[in-house]
Amino acid sequence: MTPVVPFDVVQNAYLVPDLAAACHRFHELYGIGPFFRGRPHALGDVAYRGAPIAEPVVVEIACAQAGEVQIELIAESSPGPSCYRDMYESGEGGLHHTAVFTGDYEGAKAALVAAGDPVAMELSGPQDCRICYLDTRPVLGHMLELCPEVPAIRQVYAYIREQSTRWDRRELIQPLDFRAVPAVPGRQA
Repeated sequence: MTPVVPFDVVQNAYLVPDLAAACHRFHELYGIGPFFRGRPHALGDVAYRGAPIAEPVVVEIACAQAGEVQIELIAESSPGPSCYRDMYESGEGGLHHTAVFTGDYEGAKAALVAAGDPVAMELSGPQDCRICYLDTRPVLGHMLELCPEVPAIRQVYAYIREQSTRWDRRELIQPLDFRAVPAVPGRQA
């Protein structure tokens, strides 16, 4: 069987009720770290199930590398509709999505929608790109985050991967401005 759109999974993301506690638990269970934690922020230009939303979707994330896959922990603090609340109520958590990159964002999104995976939420990302979450729960049990090949996003992945190899195991949770990640020379995630 030929896949609708072939992808390599680059991230597993979990919705969590307590970001710091989740970082410590993932480290305790799997030994991964460090976690790079951003500040709470409102997602930009969000469309939920095809319609703009009135209330902002506010998230705080922390990311770490686990072998070839990045782990993203997400704490949502907004009460309104979102693809995160489609799966978990406030205070609940679990695997939310896997993330993949594509060189043809609009084509891949259209192919997945045609295959029966509707867009649950779409938003603005770095460098004026669009990112979406497709509702793949009937087949996969979780959402799929579709990311375009954008240097700023790949730079974040490369930075986290590189830092995980240099970690001195002292500071598990480290602050990071995801909009100003230093370049990793000669490295792409």
